[in-house]
Amino acid sequence: MVVGVQILDHDAWMGGTIYVRNLIYALDAVDPAERPSVQLIGWEHARETLVNELASFDFVETPKSRTTLTSRAGRAARRLYRGVTGTPAPGPFDGVDILFPSLHTEASGNAKQLFWIPDFQHEHMPELFSADDLAARRAKDAAIADAGGHLVLSSHMALDDFRRFYPGSRTVPHVWSFCTTLTEHERNGRDPQDVYGLPGKYLYIPNQFWAHKNHMTAFQAIRALSDKGIEIDVVCTGYEADSRNRDHVTGLKRFIAEAGLTERVRFLGLVPRNDQIEIFRHAAAVLQPSLFEGWSTVVEDAKAVGRPVIASDFPVHKEQLGDSGHFFPGRDADALAALLEGLWPRLREGPDPTAEDGAAAAGMRRRAEAARAFLDIARQMCVPAVAP
Repeated sequence: MVVGVQILDHDAWMGGTIYVRNLIYALDAVDPAERPSVQLIGWEHARETLVNELASFDFVETPKSRTTLTSRAGRAARRLYRGVTGTPAPGPFDGVDILFPSLHTEASGNAKQLFWIPDFQHEHMPELFSADDLAARRAKDAAIADAGGHLVLSSHMALDDFRRFYPGSRTVPHVWSFCTTLTEHERNGRDPQDVYGLPGKYLYIPNQFWAHKNHMTAFQAIRALSDKGIEIDVVCTGYEADSRNRDHVTGLKRFIAEAGLTERVRFLGLVPRNDQIEIFRHAAAVLQPSLFEGWSTVVEDAKAVGRPVIASDFPVHKEQLGDSGHFFPGRDADALAALLEGLWPRLREGPDPTAEDGAAAAGMRRRAEAARAFLDIARQMCVPAVAP
């Protein structure tokens, strides 16, 4: 079996990058006899460091063709090739059995598309989307539902959503959830206290600065505690822009300044991945206030280093954390403040070697389980699909 893995690599959506990367590392966790061959699709548009990292596995290749099926130049080049040679031009999906993740129903040669819909945020929070964007997302999802074949969803909440929004789907849905893999590329980051001037004890919010990530509720809770004389430091990393709400980050920083929290809340922007892992490791706890997630990378990263997680009571967070999480109603700053007031004295700054050892052992098991679950879906694609 040859799986064509499409690289998703963009600063504004690091979750997509990490999603694909974690799939490759999961496949490395199973016996070579079980493992498919992987071709990286779209590698020429990704960061060289990421491509080199993934291509270092002996089961991963970068196909030589740089021509995409959908580009105008690519179509012209293929017409010219056929006119000169009398045979079809090789395409980027030649030799690929399964293409994943397929986000659209566009042409994929002879490869079977394994679709992926990250989540249905646009159905739950349509106010965050323009009318055109909302219509485009619905049209894309409807086309996937009608295409037949197979679809990966990241959570059981997303599975329920898909069945509710597309009850007549011809496409068979599956739940496949990634888990974070920490490798030598994430290790040996710099000490966050030395490099970024962080305090000894802090909460860490490692989210992109999109409106639904709900930083404001967290900041309001920190202000409420500060008003009571309880000072908690917060560290934020992530891409500081929201294309759907260009004033969002400015508004957050204005609130911080007016609340007198400039010394308490630190914005670090995008940081190298190995530095980010050190920020995770040293945090007293990871705070995930997001109002919507397909499958939270933040939660998976925190689990990988054994740090406590304080999260909104969003169903996917509960699915990921089970009994190990500390939950609060997502839009309730007072409830979060009360939760933090009780937890903060008991939280200890990291790292915690014992918790990390346990997390590493659990992570190895979860990687192998994730790989076998993915391969089971891939094998089912070899037989005719029958929607439930």
